[in-house]
Amino acid sequence: VSNLNTENVEDMSHMFEGLLLLTALDISNFNIQNVNSMNNMFANCKSLTSIKFSQYKTENLKNLASTFENCHSLISIDLSHFDTQWVTTMNKMFFNCTAITSLDLSNFRTRNVINMNYAFCGCSNLEYLDITYFTGSSEKMVVISMFDGILNKGNIKVNSFYNSQINLKELLPSEWNITIVY
Repeated sequence: VSNLNTENVEDMSHMFEGLLLLTALDISNFNIQNVNSMNNMFANCKSLTSIKFSQYKTENLKNLASTFENCHSLISIDLSHFDTQWVTTMNKMFFNCTAITSLDLSNFRTRNVINMNYAFCGCSNLEYLDITYFTGSSEKMVVISMFDGILNKGNIKVNSFYNSQINLKELLPSEWNITIVY
């Protein structure tokens, strides 16, 4: 994939979906500044352990639904350079990513996200989640089963506004420690 010219690509939905034997992927050379959808981009890549991203311009990104769904072997992922301020859909983004133990999404801005259903559902080994800058309004955001299937005791960092809007105590397993950042 190192020779792909992605400069004019607007939709990367399903691009690598279902590549069962893929174990590692380096897409750091991709230009994704015009991409608006990564829906199911890596879904069902069940052997994928790592994805190397770069410092992307992602200001046109709107759809991250099921991006990593069923990536059972994905251990960690660095999304620190993703600009998510215009994203509207994150449902099932990490659905059934059973190997992930830690997710730092502290840079994610979610003020326009409407659907976050099942976003972390099935992440059975997740022990740390930083969603410090997640924002949203309970009137427009849907968070059905957002954390279902998380089995381990863990820690989550969240801002006070987001916590008051979605009431994390009702969504997370009772063993989780919630750190509220003011």
